[in-house]
Amino acid sequence: SALATAEPTRLTEQQAIEFALQRASLRAIESSELSIADSEVLAAGTPANPSLSIGQENTGNGASQTREFTLEIQQTVDLAGKRPLYKAAAEQRAEAKRLAQFAQRAELAAEVRKAHAAALYRKRMEQLQGAWLQRLESAHGVVTKLAKGGEVAGFDRRRLERELQNAQARKALAAGEAERAQAALASLIGQPMAQAGEASGELLPADLPPLAGLLASQQQRDDFSALEASALAFDREKAAASKLRIPDLTIGIGGKRTDSAGQNENGVLLNVSIPIPLFDQGQAAVQRASAGAAATRAEREMKLQRQQAELQALWQQARNQLLTAESYRQQSAPAARQLSRIAEIAYRAGESGILELLDAYRGELDAAITALDYAYQARITRIELDTLAGAKRYE
Repeated sequence: SALATAEPTRLTEQQAIEFALQRASLRAIESSELSIADSEVLAAGTPANPSLSIGQENTGNGASQTREFTLEIQQTVDLAGKRPLYKAAAEQRAEAKRLAQFAQRAELAAEVRKAHAAALYRKRMEQLQGAWLQRLESAHGVVTKLAKGGEVAGFDRRRLERELQNAQARKALAAGEAERAQAALASLIGQPMAQAGEASGELLPADLPPLAGLLASQQQRDDFSALEASALAFDREKAAASKLRIPDLTIGIGGKRTDSAGQNENGVLLNVSIPIPLFDQGQAAVQRASAGAAATRAEREMKLQRQQAELQALWQQARNQLLTAESYRQQSAPAARQLSRIAEIAYRAGESGILELLDAYRGELDAAITALDYAYQARITRIELDTLAGAKRYE
């Protein structure tokens, strides 16, 4: 009795992406980066610590000796309101880091999608080579029987055996490539190969969305938003630096005790100190922040312009590849199968030889491989198009 084999677990593209984004190591890295950014916000918004000073001064000798004890607390006061601006700048940088993580997830998702497409492509290629091998084995059985009955020449059987050996080698190579592609996908999503599941789904992508919609969504991409958040952080720092001409005020308050000739006197200490912004009025900090904001916005604009042009070209390429793949699958592949059937009939009728039959079979295989190649190329281009447009955020 035959033992039923369990169907392999299927792994869709979306499941592969979810596995990759849920990896504990990735989440730990992202959490640590955000914690560092949040600590910068906390540091920027925390007031300076007060300082405590204790002093003792002894003067004179003997009965005329005088001792003075002082206790004072000093606190720096932000008169100009720079601290809230520095805190706002740190918050913008934390937001830029969060948005940059979303952009990194999109890049990781694209890498996973390509690995999934490669695994699916290699698996389909192995299936094609397996089907080709089965066809040759079936033909070999028929020709062997005919050769024994003297109905066909022994050359046909030997020529078919040679082709069969080549098909077995190609099947083994395709199986190895499929296993390697599956292992690469499993390592990328952080799953053991035995548990990752077999890549499944359609290789040929769906119809393209309108170009205008992709161009609009591209401007909202997370990496562009991260650059704008960085520019806003420079703006806040510039606003804070422009207030450096208003110095911080340091206020001290405390007490003083004097012991002299058996008499004690207590007093109150109060002092105020303020630096004079004669030379440094924050000019360098203002210039640095202003240049940083301008450079970041220029980088965003230049990157957007370049990638908008790239998106338009990639959209046209994806459209052409999709049309070519669909047309070839609908026309060339069926035509090749029809030629194989005609060649089989002609061979059985003795109207053609084994070479003509094998040539027809090989033409059908080549057509199937070409259709698969076109579909795979269209899939890879579509993944690049989706990534460039930034149409989806991966949480």
